[in-house]
Amino acid sequence: MFLTVLDFGRSNEMLPGLSAGFGRHPDLRIKYVDENEDEIGKAIPETVIAQLDTHIDLFGSNRSYGGWAQDDIQAMFHTVYVVLRDTGRRPREVCALPLECLEIEGGEYSLIYHNYKKQRLRRRLPVTAATAAEIQTWQHRRAGLPLPESAREWLFPAMTDRASRGHLATNKLTSVMRAWINAIPILHGDLPGPDGTPLPFDRSLIFPKAFRFSYAQRHADAGVPVEVLKELMDHRDISTTQRYYSISLKRKREAIKVMDRYVHDRTGAPAAAGSVAAYELRSVSVPFGNCREPSNVKAGGKACPIRFQCAGCGFYRPDPSYL
Repeated sequence: MFLTVLDFGRSNEMLPGLSAGFGRHPDLRIKYVDENEDEIGKAIPETVIAQLDTHIDLFGSNRSYGGWAQDDIQAMFHTVYVVLRDTGRRPREVCALPLECLEIEGGEYSLIYHNYKKQRLRRRLPVTAATAAEIQTWQHRRAGLPLPESAREWLFPAMTDRASRGHLATNKLTSVMRAWINAIPILHGDLPGPDGTPLPFDRSLIFPKAFRFSYAQRHADAGVPVEVLKELMDHRDISTTQRYYSISLKRKREAIKVMDRYVHDRTGAPAAAGSVAAYELRSVSVPFGNCREPSNVKAGGKACPIRFQCAGCGFYRPDPSYL
């Protein structure tokens, strides 16, 4: 507010006694961090999502919402969950979906949404027929519900005309989801306990934005090229997309098997790594290949006594991984 008053006074020449050096400057602004790094990598495991699917009928139960019947409330939140899970859109993008958010062309469905974070409107995302059917079922049911005038254009309407926006609020979605997660009797994680039974999953890791990470991880595990996933996530920078998923051990093994065929020592003899662990723990990247000298590996490649003379070193393993 202070800076707004200052700009207004400057533009209207109402601050003649104020020094010209007293004002806002671009270099003094705190840089905005594009992505929340605390959330990166928090993909919900597919085994946990499968358990959530079996308890979907509890989502929105025992809640009030604008005088709707309980079945209608649960039907709306059921659809919200399906869209979050299947499309990987941000919570606000899901909550603010327009009523006519489906487009069909050549028998294939696309979801029309607005990327509010980057101010890119009417984006299109391919969706499956099953996801489209869930949305259409809700559209048909929604048509018979009493809605405030401000909510007419939104797929997921707000409760009353007093809402700041006409659509479902993201904080409302978060609170209803938290109540749902806490109401599920048992949620098993992927890790086994001492007796071999699965350990309980940390429920605090389940929140609306986490389904976006799960979407990215699911597509990465399926072998979707990163440049295609970048478009599905609606990112401009491919490095942003790469931070949304981790490389599975299975894909690492496949990559090592391919690379092993081309790894040689300095005499030209084959020098396969043998395993993923050996490749990662016993080598460090150097120009045109890898180095296996123990002290240099331990120092992360910063303790080589003959730097830039790899070709004459017995620990040098040339391979095409640098490409």
